[in-house]
This record gives sequence, structure tokens and C-alpha cells, in this order.
Amino acid sequence: MLKRSLVSICSLPPELLNHVLDNEEIYTLSRCMRVCRSWYEVVVNHPVYWGDFTLQSPDARAARGLLARISWSHGRPVNVSISAGSNNEIPSAVILAIQQHLYHIRDLSIDASIRQLDEVMDALERPAPLLQSLTLRFGIVVGWKPLCSSLSRHLLSGNAPKLQHLAIFNIRIPPRPMECLAQVTELFYGTSHVMLLHEVMDDVPLGFPNLQRLTLRGRVACTPVRSQFSSSAPIAAWWSNLRLLTLQNHYTAAIHPVFLRPTFVQLEMDDLTAALRLLSTFMGSGTLDVRAGQDFVEIIDITQQRKIRFVSDDEIVTAALFLSAFKKSRHARRANFVG
Repeated sequence: MLKRSLVSICSLPPELLNHVLDNEEIYTLSRCMRVCRSWYEVVVNHPVYWGDFTLQSPDARAARGLLARISWSHGRPVNVSISAGSNNEIPSAVILAIQQHLYHIRDLSIDASIRQLDEVMDALERPAPLLQSLTLRFGIVVGWKPLCSSLSRHLLSGNAPKLQHLAIFNIRIPPRPMECLAQVTELFYGTSHVMLLHEVMDDVPLGFPNLQRLTLRGRVACTPVRSQFSSSAPIAAWWSNLRLLTLQNHYTAAIHPVFLRPTFVQLEMDDLTAALRLLSTFMGSGTLDVRAGQDFVEIIDITQQRKIRFVSDDEIVTAALFLSAFKKSRHARRANFVG
């Protein structure tokens, strides 16, 4: 006759307990931490709950849960995403927690109202030695002018050696170099209104000397150039060395010749007239390779080693662009339909 033996729940193998806790909420985990010392160790070292923190609702309970998780991360590298939108505000305690834990945040994304811009900028004036990606999106509200403020000159205390990806919305690029942005290789610069041409042509090359990929979202106003520096050799060389330039939702007036200098230009637009004008600007006398799919037309200038891609959800726009490119190019080597 087999004898029954009692096994304590505290003796569960850590691997099995980790599997059991995979689908539990943070409030359940907080209670599990109080069961015994071994459970506490398993919970605080769980690979999921202490790596990625997300707050999509500004209510008090969600904020308390986020604060508890950040405090229990014990300095391990974490990813933090905070989203409140333009009509709500991020609790001040959450912003303070970001400031206190900025030293071990690896990926930070903040979507807040423009009313909290100064509060957020103040919180980000601390070193971020592990930060690799930073996204700052500020929603415009009635009574506020877009792009009225720029990144703080004390951003990250100038100490973010691993920062390579930066995305900013409705906030200006500072018109001066910043040490913490020197290593950024990918920039997403967007606005819901109008950005000035000279700010893009001058400030981006000045502030991001090692940039390889640039995405501009919104409309660029072709205002008179601020200075002669925009046409200088260093600026022209910077644009020519850019590996990828993506323009999203741009109007005809937004396209300046300097935007066609990068090795690879991608235009995401549904305006056929604007696209045809850009196509004419790009078409040269070199040998061309024209390709097309259901949602894109790609033209490769083999002679100049440049490539431009038009992306559109409208199949009619795509077809018209392809036919126009093929007719205008007397030197087109071949035409391939893809997709």
C-alpha cells in the first residue's frame, strides 16, 4: 500500500512556478511575493513582469501598479511606455518615478499632453547610460501653438552613450548640437502642423552628425532659408550620405531638391500630381531599373546609385506612376512587376 506524502507548495521547482505565474496580474504577483522567501525570489526575477512596463490609462490604480513594478525591478534594464493622450495627464508620481529610474531604462516612450511638456522635460534631465530608444509625443490642445518648444538643452544631462533611436512629435529639434544626441542613427521627426524648411535642412544635420535614417511626417513649409549655411558643402554632403529618407503625408511644396540627395528616398503619399512632379525631378539620363508592385513603384538610378520608392495605398496612383516612369525613361534597362 502506497503511503501518501505531503509536499509543501513552497517546494515547487522555480521553472514550474515561473510557468504558473506567466499569466497572472501584478496584484496576484504581489501577494505571491509574501508566501515565502523562495517564492519572493522567483517573482522578483520573473523574466516578463520586470522587463516591460506599460501604462495606457492614467487612472490611479494603473499608476500604482506601474509604480510598484518599477520599484521591484531592482535596477534591472527595463522598457517603459506611458500613454495618456492629448486630453489626459500623466500622474506626477509616474513622471517622478521615470526621473528616479531613468538610469536603468533601456527603451522609453511617453505620449502626453503638450501641457505637461515642461514637467516631462524636467524629469528627463538626468543621465541615461542604458537608454537606447526615446520616443516623445505631445498632443496639441486648443490654445497651444505647435512646435513652440524644443528639446531641453539639459536633456539626459548630456549622458546617453547608447541612444540610437529618437522619435519626437510636436516638439522642435534644438538649433544647436547636443552631446546626448551625437550617437543617434535613426530619427523620426513629426508634427501635426507645419515645420519650417530651414529647421529641417540645417538643424537636423547639425544636431545629428551620425544619422543614417530620417523620417519626416507632416508638412514642410518652403520658407526663405535662414542663412547661407543651408547650401554649404557640409550640409549637402550630409544629405547625400544619408542612407534612408522617408517622407510621410507631404505636400508638393514640401519637397525640396535637397530631399532627393540621399541614397534611398521613400515617399508615402496618395497625391498623384505631387508624385508625378517628384518623379520628373528624379528621372535623369542614367540607366534606370523600374519595378512596381501593388502598393509601390521603385526606381533605381544605376548610374548615380540612388533609389526612390513611391508608396501608396491607392492602386491607381501606383499604376499611373509606373506607366509614367516607364514612358519617360528612354534608358530604362528593364521593368519588373513584383507582388
